[in-house]
Amino acid sequence: MLDDAKLIDIIEPLVSAAGFTLYDAEFRGASLLVMVDGPDGINLDQVASISRTISRHLDEDDPIPGKYTLEVSTPGLERRLRRSDHFLGAIGESVKVKLNPGTAGERRADGELIAADETSATIRTATGDERTVALADIDRARTHFEWGPAPKPGKGSKPGKGSKPGKQKASAKKAQPGADVNESQTETPNNPGESTPTDRGQSQP
Repeated sequence: MLDDAKLIDIIEPLVSAAGFTLYDAEFRGASLLVMVDGPDGINLDQVASISRTISRHLDEDDPIPGKYTLEVSTPGLERRLRRSDHFLGAIGESVKVKLNPGTAGERRADGELIAADETSATIRTATGDERTVALADIDRARTHFEWGPAPKPGKGSKPGKGSKPGKQKASAKKAQPGADVNESQTETPNNPGESTPTDRGQSQP
């Protein structure tokens, strides 16, 4: 499999040509995960369209060997922070950070991300303390969305219904390389975001 940098080099021009931004791309097991976003957000139809564009390009040029499943989605409200540009884009947001074992101090650094650069991030904790950590010392990190209280049951509302927004998810199964998406369904999972997985098989030489 290709490394993440090469994946991004292949996929980013396709997403940019459609007027959107590639947030991230990585292999996770046998799945190629692609996360896209836009200045005004992105809807389910746009996610599906970008998924078809990427899948068609990968089928035609075959830059990635092997068999894998392509999944295109939005980053969602709680986004993974893996690269320096992710941290730079999340300044001012609440984040949860877990550091690598053996790192000096507490392994968790949660709070408001107040600064970031190519090599480090500074977090202001709930106590007001500021902690600067090296990006190389971070095991995993994500933005943290604080949910508001659920509305009280009353006229026009049903008890037991939460206020958390769900995410729309379109799934499409492609039986043969190069075929168009011909099946879709819409679900409402628990976390916000949108996703379009496509099964893609390639014959080995």
